[in-house]
Amino acid sequence: MKNLKVIVAVFSFLMFSPIFAQFNNSHDFNIEDLNNRNLRPIIQLPDLVVVDISFQFDIFAEGGDFGRVIYKVKNIGNAPALSAEDDPEGEGYFINLFLSTDVVSPNGEAIFRNNRCVEDALLQGGRTSGKTIQPGQTVVFVDDNLTVPIGCQVCENNRVARQFGINIDPNNTLRELNDNNNDAFRTVMIKCKGVK
Repeated sequence: MKNLKVIVAVFSFLMFSPIFAQFNNSHDFNIEDLNNRNLRPIIQLPDLVVVDISFQFDIFAEGGDFGRVIYKVKNIGNAPALSAEDDPEGEGYFINLFLSTDVVSPNGEAIFRNNRCVEDALLQGGRTSGKTIQPGQTVVFVDDNLTVPIGCQVCENNRVARQFGINIDPNNTLRELNDNNNDAFRTVMIKCKGVK
């Protein structure tokens, strides 16, 4: 009798569980269907995050360049993130690189401000096309063409700290599992040009 109660409990769980709800209306349900079924998560979407940012130099001169900037983007989702070239609709995504006084990304695209040190302004050379990234894959982006903006009041204080920001898919054209984890920041020091 005890074994019969266990069998009834397991059967009831399987029949009324949301995971197996698709079988409830089937007249030919059997246990082999369940064993052969490849169950997948309901939502198949990418989820891109920045996992590392590194710089060639420690201090950057106003109006100079950032040298080599390397950052890594990982897809922690369960579907590919497609580049514009691989996206059938041609949309894809892009990445903004900008300077900020805080760790909050601009709402939408960062805007280039003639290489002036304006809050959340896009860096000169700071818009990068996205690459196709498979689930679980990390892709390395290398940028050698970023210019340090001028006018950050560094000459008054000799040096000033700013946040180097990276924002993936700022316009949310790429559907993701989580659109709130696309930013990363790293503190950089900017000095007045000509100061050692």
